[in-house]
Amino acid sequence: DVYSWGWNESGQLGVVSSCGDTAEEALVSKLDQCDHRHSSTSQTSPVCLQVSAVPLLVSLTPSDCYGDWRVVQINCGSRHSAALTSEGQLYTWGWGAYGQLGHSDCRNCLLPTPVSTVGRVSRIMCGDWHTLAVLRSSPEGART
Repeated sequence: DVYSWGWNESGQLGVVSSCGDTAEEALVSKLDQCDHRHSSTSQTSPVCLQVSAVPLLVSLTPSDCYGDWRVVQINCGSRHSAALTSEGQLYTWGWGAYGQLGHSDCRNCLLPTPVSTVGRVSRIMCGDWHTLAVLRSSPEGART
């Protein structure tokens, strides 16, 4: 399980909390048939969680959209976060103003969202405003 806490102004915690939500642990669940890409300006309901001093569960339910996976590496930038699964899938979320999320746009993402523009990843590193990924190589050295 992955937990996050602290400042969430740009969605970097990967959790969404509605106004008045008093639960100490918030499960990130399936939204709109697994479309987790939400700009902070296009939310249908307000997101009020700005700071959390309590660890919150960041989770993608395996039975929903993503199959059975486990997180093997996590990294964070100034206002964005990234997680790598055992299957080599990269997920990013948070502030995306400089394209650092890798979602082919410069929008914020409040929930962990797969990066589909790269192959299978073996390592990740986030800078303040950028993200790096090392791809797994095939036996012949071709991209996978």
